[in-house]
Amino acid sequence: MNYLIQPFAGIIVIVDILILVYLFLFVLSLKTKNEALKSFFNFISGNFLSFGFLVSLSATLGSIFLSEVAKYPPCELCWIQRVFMFPQAVILGIGMVKNDISARLYSVVLSTIGLLIAAYHILVQNGQLLSPCSNQSVNCSVKQFVYFGYVTIPVMSATAFAVLILLALPAFKRK
Repeated sequence: MNYLIQPFAGIIVIVDILILVYLFLFVLSLKTKNEALKSFFNFISGNFLSFGFLVSLSATLGSIFLSEVAKYPPCELCWIQRVFMFPQAVILGIGMVKNDISARLYSVVLSTIGLLIAAYHILVQNGQLLSPCSNQSVNCSVKQFVYFGYVTIPVMSATAFAVLILLALPAFKRK
């Protein structure tokens, strides 16, 4: 099953690099009047619902794949992160069909909470905080796999939440 998961981990590494580039460009766009950057972030803002839907659907399907196909049982913190990701595919999908931009706000709120939980989970897995999991469940501190030295399940989750938040940033900047 590792041969199926490793490409996803590689995608996470690429997305993490793109997050850094995106943040750099976003900060640069705040400090300059570059028309190309303005056009780029207007494009992102105008298509947030579509991009957000694809990201949340991919994260949801990836999470289901990991637990149901790859047979990695989710721990308590993974379940909590799912609570904040799974509805986003529905919310953003409906928002995309109805062109309801208010779905963006719901996504940012859910993603911020999910990102904080994922960050906490990463700290638990790295031994910096005690695991909140009981003995009756999968231990939250166990790394079921590690690729490229840092990609674990909560890192994948944190990346998806961060992407959703960052995709929404340009729209909030415009207001």
